[in-house]
Formats: sequence, structure tokens, C-alpha cells
Amino acid sequence: MARGWQVAGLMGAAVTLLLTGCGGGGGGGSEADVAAPPSSYTVAGTLTGLMPGTELVARDITPGSSLPSLTLTENGSFQFDGLLYPNESYDIELLASNPAVSDGENRGQSPVMQRCVLQGMSAEGVAKGDADALGDLQIHCSALFFLFDNQGLPVVSDGTPEGTRSLNVKEEFFSGFFLSEGGVLFVTTGSNERHLWFSDGTPFGTQRVAGKNGELLDQLGWSWQTVGNRFYFTNNGLLWVAQGGSAMKVEGPEPGGVVTSGFDGMASAGDWLYVTSENQVLAIGEGGQPLVLMGPDEQPFNASSCGMKSTGDQLYLTCSQGSAAGSWRVDAGESTARKISSNYSFNNFRSVGALTFFSGYLPASGRNLWVTDGTESGTHLFSTPNPDSAGSNPTDFRVKSNALFLLATDGVANKIWKFSVVGKTVFLSGPVGSGVESLALHGDSVFFTAEESPGKPQVWVSDGTPGGTYVVKTINPNGAARPYALESVGDWLFFSAEQDDNGYAAWRTDGTEAGTVMLSPEQCEYGAEVWAKVGDAVYYVMFNDEGHSLWKTDGTTQNTTKIAEW
Repeated sequence: MARGWQVAGLMGAAVTLLLTGCGGGGGGGSEADVAAPPSSYTVAGTLTGLMPGTELVARDITPGSSLPSLTLTENGSFQFDGLLYPNESYDIELLASNPAVSDGENRGQSPVMQRCVLQGMSAEGVAKGDADALGDLQIHCSALFFLFDNQGLPVVSDGTPEGTRSLNVKEEFFSGFFLSEGGVLFVTTGSNERHLWFSDGTPFGTQRVAGKNGELLDQLGWSWQTVGNRFYFTNNGLLWVAQGGSAMKVEGPEPGGVVTSGFDGMASAGDWLYVTSENQVLAIGEGGQPLVLMGPDEQPFNASSCGMKSTGDQLYLTCSQGSAAGSWRVDAGESTARKISSNYSFNNFRSVGALTFFSGYLPASGRNLWVTDGTESGTHLFSTPNPDSAGSNPTDFRVKSNALFLLATDGVANKIWKFSVVGKTVFLSGPVGSGVESLALHGDSVFFTAEESPGKPQVWVSDGTPGGTYVVKTINPNGAARPYALESVGDWLFFSAEQDDNGYAAWRTDGTEAGTVMLSPEQCEYGAEVWAKVGDAVYYVMFNDEGHSLWKTDGTTQNTTKIAEW
């Protein structure tokens, strides 16, 4: 298989039409048999797929054109003001208001993170009979999403073969894609350096991010964090923030200062970034100078050995040494920490209503589920389903509405437990399943993988009760289906599984046997994983040693198609 993407796309297009009126007179028929040609024409069409809050301009670039530019802000039918006359040609071009993107090769432009193309518009079939309205101009816009190819290089797609292409970045993809102003940010690695890139969705608009004074950013650290559309990262021992394609150093607590080296981590709570620097914790909001986090004694919080975890609008610090030893809570935007426990062996914080659950360790009982209401008196060990000192080891915390689902062992096998919260009261349901390996929430149900019989794992569904727990469909009854990558998207739960011993295929289910369907018979070596949902379409990637492929589906077999392969 050839390496690299075998597709190419255009970010815009132009359509030229020579409009000719019908001739009159001539032999072979009476005057009543020949329709008189229109004396003028209007140009109309349809716009689809334009994202809310964006606009597109269609204009005729023919010299001396009588068609004024038309601004389109909503999907649906449109019509140009002005008229065209027989034998008059026109040439329609797409423009986008600021911000706009172009691939640098074509006149057409599209709004940021979209690809808009002109379709239709031929001389034949435009004017029908004596109709004087031309309604065959079709403009279709598609949202863009990003992924990487089998060489680890970033790729952009609008869900079509023509619109799926490389971003021409020759450094290996290293991080996720992070939404920012006018596009996405991502990190690559090459020549023992890590670099920050910005892309508006076109190769022409994909460039290395530099400081606002042109500083090179080629010494990115290992920590970065998004807060809204702000991307915080470290470079050469300093804290920076990027929005769109530019970056600047973050000012320190003192006017004119900068946030210097000594970073042990970052976490966000609400619209705030919290970062450890030189044994202090700084709280950084949008546009303001950092605040120094204070302890209860109104002295700067000593963060010399602290970890940070966030859940929603709350930040939790777990510190193992010094006067700050213990666990602490900070609400987003606040600059004072409140102690919740002298125990610092906590992690996996998840908020449900007024309570926060987490995993905590005690020597006598091991690691189990704990709960806090944000006060020291309201923090305690909650559940120990495994009575011995090994603990229940709760993992895979998932929150849906007012309930927490997690995996924990009762000393026999990993099982699913559900904790429903009403005010500060918790109701326990379960356990369900046995030997559970992974779980996903979909609708009002929990789906998970576990063995149906020894050595034969399948996908199960449960309403949280033993009686409402069952295998959705026995896949590969003569072997191991080995399902994984459970992902709830829209109306379906998608997953990858082996129907036979020849490889993985992509599946979807609604929780019933009849609604559990293999989307395509094509198989792969390493499974299929959902990558993006754009509108009503779901995109997934199938992985092989020799190459990968991108697929599009609406959850039905007839509308599951391969978009590209590399």
C-alpha cells in the first residue's frame, strides 16, 4: 500500500457559466409552437451545512457584472439581487468574512473550521421552458475534524475523499488536537524537540506557533492544559498561553514579572488555571495577573510536594510533606485552600451533585471509595466491598446525571457499582457483572465487556440491577469476540469486536440483539475506534499494520462507507 494519504481536496471552487437565451423564429413550426426566450434571468440556489454564527459571501467576479455580492448567514434557498441577460456570462466565487481560510491555491474561501464548495450550475437544465429563474447553484459546507495517518502525521477531513488531506507537517504527531481561536493547536515531536502548531484546517494555514515577538518555541515541556480556548504550556522553563496562532508569556504575580520554572503540573477548575511554580500554587484567570493560593493561615500555600486534580469547578490538592501535608479543596476563582483531610493518598475525584467521590487509601483497608462534601468533617471512607486489606480498588469513574458508576472488586471479581445522589444522601445499586474489563454509559444504561463463558468476552448491557443485565449479542460464538473501544455517540453505542478469527470489525448497538449490527464486513488487525462525530455522521478509523482507513457511518450498514486510506 502506498504511504500517505491518497486523497486531495479543494477549499473552494469557482463555477463559470455562459448563459444563452433561446433563439426565436425559424422554419418548421408556427409561432405558437416556439416559446419566447426569457429577456432576463435571476440566479438562485441552495446553501446547506453552514455552521451557526458564521457567514459566507457569494459574488460574481466577471468584469462589469450586474450581480451584487450576496451574504449568506442561514442554510436554505437564496437568490441574487440583480439580473443576467442572454449571452451574459458569470463566474461565482465564495468568500468568507473574517476570520476566513483559503488553501492558497484557489480563489474560494470558507469560514474557519469548515470547507464550502460550489456544486451544480450548468448551462443545461438551469432554465426550464420559459422559466426565468436559475435555481441550480448549490453551496455545501462541511465541518472539519482532525486525525493522524499511519506515519503519525496530522490530517484534516471534511468527511469526503476530496476533503481529506495531509496538513503538510513532517513531524510526528504527539498530543491531542485542542480547539482554539480560529482552528486547533497540537504538539509534534521531532529532532528531540517538541513544537506547538496551529492549523485553520488548511495546509496553507498550518504553521508553527511563535511568541508575539517572534520567539521560537522549541523546548516545550511535558505539561499543558486547556482552559476554554486558552492553551497553557511550558517552554524553556516559562509558562506561556496560546490563543489561535500566537502565544505570549504569562505574567507573574508581580507587575512585569513572568511565571518561572519549577512546574510540577497544571489543572483547570471552571475558567481558571492552577499551576505549581517555585513551591507555590498560582490561580490564573483570563486576562488577569495570577493570584497566589493561600492556606488557612493566610500564608502562601506550600506546594513543594503536591499533586493537583480537578472536577468541574473544584480543584483538589494532595500534598505529602510539610505544613501543607493532607488533602485540600479550592473552588474555581478562589485563592484560599480549605483542608478536607490529613490523608493525602487520594485520586480519581468526580463530583456528583453536592458530593465529590474519590479513591483513597488506608493501610488497614487498602484503597476504597471515599466521599466529601468539601469539609473536613464531611470527608470519610464510604464503601469497602472487599473486606480484606487489599481493598476494592475503585477505577473507571463515570458520571451520568446524579449517579456515579465505577468498577471495584468485592474480593472475587471486578464488578460495576452505581451510587445515586439525592442531596447529600447516597443510594447504592449493584453490583452487576463479573470480571468486568471496561464500561461505557449510553442512554439510561451501562454497557461493559465481560466473559459470557470462560475465555469468551462479550458486550453486556445493564440497567443497574442483576435482572436487567444481559449480553446484547453473542458475537463469534466459536471463539473470543474480544470487544473493546466502547463509545457512546448519538443514538448508538459503537465498539470493535471479532466476529470470527480473521480480524476486528466495527459494530454498533442499541442494547438489543436485533439492534447489534456489524457496520461493514471489512476487517482489520487492531480494531476500529470512533474518532469524531460531525452533524449526523460518525467517523471511525480501522487500524492495520500496513495502513489505516477512515470510515463514515450514520449507524446503518447501507450508509457506511470508506472515505480514505493510507
